[in-house]
Amino acid sequence: MATVNKQQVALDDLRKSRMNIFEGKSVSSIESDLEKALEDINQQVEIAHRQNEELQKDWIASKQQQAILENNWKQAKTRCAQLDQKIIDWIDYYNQQNNAADQIPLDRDQVDHLLSYTEQWMEDQLEKIKLADQQVITAKSKLEQRDRDLQKHRATTGDQRSLEDLLALQLSKGSQLEQHQMAVMERQLRIENNQKNLKKQGQVQKQIEQQLQKYEGWAALNGLIGSRDGRRFREIAQQYTLDLLLGYANKHLYVLSKRYVLSRIPDSLAIQVIDQDMADELRSVYSLSGGESFLVSLALALGLASLSSRRLKVESLFIDEGFGSLDPTTLSVAMDALERLKDQGRKVGVISHVQEMTERIAVQIQVHKKPSGKSNISVESLA
Repeated sequence: MATVNKQQVALDDLRKSRMNIFEGKSVSSIESDLEKALEDINQQVEIAHRQNEELQKDWIASKQQQAILENNWKQAKTRCAQLDQKIIDWIDYYNQQNNAADQIPLDRDQVDHLLSYTEQWMEDQLEKIKLADQQVITAKSKLEQRDRDLQKHRATTGDQRSLEDLLALQLSKGSQLEQHQMAVMERQLRIENNQKNLKKQGQVQKQIEQQLQKYEGWAALNGLIGSRDGRRFREIAQQYTLDLLLGYANKHLYVLSKRYVLSRIPDSLAIQVIDQDMADELRSVYSLSGGESFLVSLALALGLASLSSRRLKVESLFIDEGFGSLDPTTLSVAMDALERLKDQGRKVGVISHVQEMTERIAVQIQVHKKPSGKSNISVESLA
C-alpha cells in the first residue's frame, strides 16, 4: 500500500512537471504548433535562399558594370591625356608662329578661358565684327565724300572775309541769337500759362457739364410736374386717381351695360365714352341719352365707392331720382346692381317716384302729402 501511494505521488509530480513544461496543452496541440513553426521556418529559409540568389545575380551584374566603367574611365583618361598633349603642341606652334615683340605669348590658362566660350557666343562676336567692318567702310565713304565737298567748296568760294569781320559778324549774330532766345522763352512762358488756363478751363467745363446734367434732370422733372402753385403735379395726381376710378367704374359698367367703356381724355380730367357697338367710336358723355347717362353715373358712383373702400369702407349709398328716364330693361339692370350692393352688406337708399321700383324695394320710407303743405312719413316692409 505504501508503494502505491509513492507511485501515486510520483505520478502527480510528473503530471505537474508536464503541466509546467507544456502549459496545460495536449501533446497533439504541441506537436501541431511545432510542425507549424517548423513549416514557417522552412518558408523563411526558402525566401532567404531566393533573396541570396538574387543578391548574387545583382552582385555579379554590378561587378560586370564596374569593370565596364573602369575600362571606359581608362579610355577616357588616355583620350584626355592625348587631347592635353595636342593642346600643348598647338600652343607651342602658335607661339612660334606669332613671336613678334609686341605679341604676348599664349599659355594654357588663356586657352582654357577661350575654350569656355560657346559656339553661339563666337558666332555672335563674328556678326558684331562684320557689322563693325561695315560701319567703318560706311564712315570712310562719308569722310571721303566730305573731303570732296570741302575741296569743292574751297574752290568755288570767292568771298574770303578777314578775321575781324568774322568776329564782328559773330558778335552781331550772338546778339540776335540772345534776342531770339528771349523771344522763345517769352513764347514758352505764354504757352505754359495758356496750358494752365486750358487745364483750369477744362476743370471748369467739367463742373459746368456736371451742373448741366443736374439741371437737365431737374428741368425734366420741372417740365413734368413742376409749377409754382403745384397745379401741374396736382393735375397728374388727379389724372392718376381718375384712371383708378375709371378702372373700378368700368367693372360695374360692364355689368350694367356691356356696350360702353369709360376712358380719360389724354392730358385732361375730362371723361369720354368708347362705344364698342360702333367699332370703338369715341363719344362725348354729353351725347348719351338720359338712361345711358344714369347708368354711367351709377357706375361712377359704384366705382367711387370701390376706390374709397381701399382705405375707408363706404357702408351707405344714396341715389336721388334719375330712374324715371330708364326703360324697363335698363331699370331692371340698375336694380340688380343695387341689390348686389345690398347683398355685400351695404345700405342703399333710393329716392324715386317710379312705381315699378316699389315692388323690388323691401323696406320703404313713404312720404304722404297732406293738406296745408304737411306730409306724413311711414316705414313699411314688404318682406
